[in-house]
Order: sequence, then C-alpha cells, then structure tokens
Amino acid sequence: MNLILTNARIFTCDPSQPWATALAIANDKIIAVGSDADMDGVRLPNAERINLNGAFVTPGLIDAHTHLLSTGYALQRIDLPREPSHDLVIETVRRRAATTPSGKWILGRGWVRVPWSADGTPSAADLDPATDAHPVAITAASGHALWVNSAGLRQCGITASTADPYGGQIVRDATGAPTGLLLEEALGLVYDKLPPFTFAEEEAAVLGAMRAMNQAGLTGTHCMDGSGGIGSFQAYQRVRASHKQTLRVVKNLPAQDMDAVLGAGIRSGFGDAWLRVGGVKFFADGALGPRTALMIAPYENQPANYGMRTYEKEQLFEDIGRVNAAGLSAIVHAIGDQANRDVLDAMAAAAAGATPGLRNRIEHCQVLHPDDIPRFAVQNIIASVQPIHATQDMQVADLFWGDAARAPTPSAASPTAGRAWPLARTRRSRSLIPWSACTRPSPAGGQMAHPGRTAGIPSNA
Repeated sequence: MNLILTNARIFTCDPSQPWATALAIANDKIIAVGSDADMDGVRLPNAERINLNGAFVTPGLIDAHTHLLSTGYALQRIDLPREPSHDLVIETVRRRAATTPSGKWILGRGWVRVPWSADGTPSAADLDPATDAHPVAITAASGHALWVNSAGLRQCGITASTADPYGGQIVRDATGAPTGLLLEEALGLVYDKLPPFTFAEEEAAVLGAMRAMNQAGLTGTHCMDGSGGIGSFQAYQRVRASHKQTLRVVKNLPAQDMDAVLGAGIRSGFGDAWLRVGGVKFFADGALGPRTALMIAPYENQPANYGMRTYEKEQLFEDIGRVNAAGLSAIVHAIGDQANRDVLDAMAAAAAGATPGLRNRIEHCQVLHPDDIPRFAVQNIIASVQPIHATQDMQVADLFWGDAARAPTPSAASPTAGRAWPLARTRRSRSLIPWSACTRPSPAGGQMAHPGRTAGIPSNA
C-alpha cells in the first residue's frame, strides 16, 4: 500500500519534530514525515493521496501488559461489573443458562468484591439460585480468584478433603467445607477440568481480541498469558501463519514450561516483527482484590494475613538465574511490597551470570517499600505498571493496604505501561493508559487518586 496523508495534526513522538502535517507510506512503512509541501517531492507509484482535514494522527499504541487469548475468551463470556448486586449476578447467569445446554460450563469474569457479603467475598451458595443444571465459574477481574457454584465444585471433585495446592487456597467455612471461592494456584483445580478448546476456537478468540484492541488504538502488545501454558503461543503462531494477524505481539512464555523453552534454546527476541519472544513470565504473589498480594506488613484489620507467595522464594532465585543465563529476560508479576523486594533481590543475584542486554521487568509494582524504589534504576529493571490500578483499585487499596497504598511509583530506568486486558475491559474507553495515567479519576468520579503523581501530557495534544 502506497499512501500520502496531508492536512493533518500528526504527533510524531520525535522530540526534534514533535508535530507534522503530512506523512508518506510505502509498502506499509512510513518513509517520510513533514509538511504538506514536503510531500510534493515524494514520488510513489500508484499512491493514494488523502486530505485528513485537520484530523489528529498518532503512532499506534503498544500495550505493555495484556492477556490476549484470555481477552478473546472473556469477550464471549459473562461480563460482571466490579461490585455487582446479587440480583444482577443471578439474572445474568440465568439468562446465559437459558441458552446453554444442561451440564455445560457457564464461565464469566469481572467481579472484584460483592457488596452483600461482610468481607466482600462471594460463595457457592450465592450462585446456586441461578442454576443447578450447569457448573458455573466466574473469575475475579484480577484473574487471581475464582467463584464457583456447588455444581462446579462437585464436577471438579473439590471437597473438604481436597488439599490446598502450593501457592493457592480453597477458602473454607468453619467445618472445613469449600465455600466456593478459590485463590491463586487453586484455580487450576477447576481450569484443569474444563473441556479443551479446539484450534478453531482458540484462533477465533485471538482474532476477536486483536480486533477489540485495534478498535482501542492498539497496534502492538506484550502478552502475558500464563494459565494457558505454552498452548497460547502455539495459537499465536497459527494465527501468524494464517496472515490474519492485526496486532504485533511480544509473547512472554510461562514459567511452567520453562524447561521446554530452555531445552529448545529459545532466546529473547526470537521471531519476527509480528510475533516474537519477550522472556519467561513468573508469578511471585497474588493480587490486591483477594488479599493475596505478598506484603511486608499485614493487611488492614487482618493481622495474620500477609498475602500469599505463589513461587517458592529459593526456586524463584534459581529460575531467574537460569533464564537470564540462557538469554531470556525474566518477566515477574509482583504486586505486594514483599514480593517486589524478593524479585529485586532475585534479579540482583542473577545479574552476574546474565546474558548482556536482557530487559528484566517487574509487572505491576503496585505497592513498594520506599527503600526499594531506587533499586529499579540502580539495577536497570523495567517497572511495568498499569495506571488503571491507581484508579480502579483506589478505594480497595486504601481499605486493604492503608498508608502503604500511597507509596510513590518506582524511579525505574525504563518504565512501561499497560492496561491489563481483560481486567480493563474494551467497553470502558476511560481505562485506557493515557486517561488513567494523566487524570487519575476515582471510580465514582470527582476525587483524584493520589493527586500530584500524574503523568505529563504533550503540549498541543
């Protein structure tokens, strides 16, 4: 495609020439940026010339943290608000049950806490009135908790005698019986029992997610799919081979498949402009919503709860060292201040044997001890933050973390930002990165989350 665009307001991201009015594209690559007059000297065969009549043009956005395949599935499932009413939950599940064959799973996502429960956590008994003919599982917006009805617990064989997996918890009542809430690694007790997707279903989900992200202005993403294992990377390769891909993807491979990745000799950067390997993705802790993020001090009003370590600390040190030595960056989820400290320590220990040029990063960095903030710059660690957490988690963070929630963000050598799809759903345009980072509105509107710590906006934007 050869194209010349004129009479536009083009933001270039080039400090030496931040604004332009025209650009030329040859064979799908931008070859010239400047004034309308500059384009008179550009000669392209069969070029289409378009007058944009003053429209704004920006380089495509690259979201640094998405779960591409999960987003595709989420678009097909029940979508609950962050604090749904009980009536809304029951009605939503009932509507889906009415069109779903008996015995087939009903899946959904979106809740953070439920207002009818004293501690904000739901139970199987809350879901059971919606249907007794279908197993139901609804993932929290964070992806770190799963709400299951009684039929789902029975189908997965989760009982009072089922042991908690390492790094996970089956929430139980006073008698030891499962309540219907699963945390962290315990989600696998259900996920592993779900019927597998066909190749066609996976590819349809990937393409659906890509279209949704394109509509939000994204042209590229760093993908963090973990629960799907290496299978999600295989799905992306099939989509790449089909020539239907509309989003450039940097794929971070899951730690549970690390031995296979290392055995194949894959290194960071392997691939092409449309699909390439970023590094290996680890999880050091849980999340704020289910109070499983690993903290130095206990949660507010829960003196025995410090969160949850989802990766054995000594093993994390060893495995980050292994992947760095093999030429793979370490990409580590860490939300709580203790988890971030552990990861910074592990990356420091790995540095001596690491392959030069790697881009280790910590995902989220949501709450940090002040002593650890300078370490990001000193150790050259990327702080991959999601500004949406500053707004959508504002009230819950104050409730669960207190003063720790107001710690400043890292002085990182190379900060990057993401929207955390599907946590930030496609229909909510104001959860886009620039909006949350620059304005910090509270979920209810009006109040600003931590004023004085907003990102800058380019002049004339």
